[in-house]
Amino acid sequence: MVNANVDIIAHSIRDEAVGPAFVQALVQHNTWYIPTLALDESFYIYASDPQIMQSSFFQQAAGPQLLAKLQAPDYASKTLAADQTEQAKKDHAVAMKNLKTIYDGGVSLAFGTDSGAVTGRIPGFSEHRELEDLVAAGLTPLQAITVATGQTGRLIHTLNSHLSVGLIQSDYSADLIILSADPLMDIRNTRRIAAVYHHGALVPNTPPQN
Repeated sequence: MVNANVDIIAHSIRDEAVGPAFVQALVQHNTWYIPTLALDESFYIYASDPQIMQSSFFQQAAGPQLLAKLQAPDYASKTLAADQTEQAKKDHAVAMKNLKTIYDGGVSLAFGTDSGAVTGRIPGFSEHRELEDLVAAGLTPLQAITVATGQTGRLIHTLNSHLSVGLIQSDYSADLIILSADPLMDIRNTRRIAAVYHHGALVPNTPPQN
C-alpha cells in the first residue's frame, strides 16, 4: 500500500512490530499515519479499569444509558473472559510500540479515534483518552497535542487546501478549547475545559469537570 502511494494508514499496524525499512518507506512516500490507539482498548478498558468511569467528564460523555450498560454487574466479568479481549490487549500493546517507532522515525502523524463507531468509543471522551495513550506510548504531552492539532491541520490542508479549518491564522475558523490547567504538566488536564469556541463564538454549555 505504501509503495502504491496511499495517502494515509489509519488504525495502526498492530499485528507485528514494524521495522526500519517500513518506517523509511512511510517517510519516502510521505504516507501519513493515524494510530487510533484507543480503538482496541475500547473493547475492554472499562472492565479492566472501571475507575475511568468515575469522573463526571466521562459520565457526561457516555450518558446514562451507556453508563448503565458498562456498570452492569456482569459486564466486567463477561468482557474480561471474552476471547476478543485478549486479542484486543495484544493488538493495543503492539500498536503502542509501533507508534513510538514510527514517530521517532520522522513519519507524519495525525489524530483520530474512531469514536462513535462502536459502543466503547465515546465521542467527547475517546479524544482525550487518545491523547493519554499517545503519551503512554512515549510521546511528550506537547508532542501529543501537536499531533492532535497542528499536525492534523496540516493533513487536512494536504487533502483539501481550500478548507479554512485546522490552522490558527487570519480568515480561518476560530475553533478553540480553553483550558483551566496546564496539559503539559499532565495530559489529563485537557479535560479541564473552561470554554469552547466554534467559529469564533462561545458555545453556550457548561463544560464537565474532570
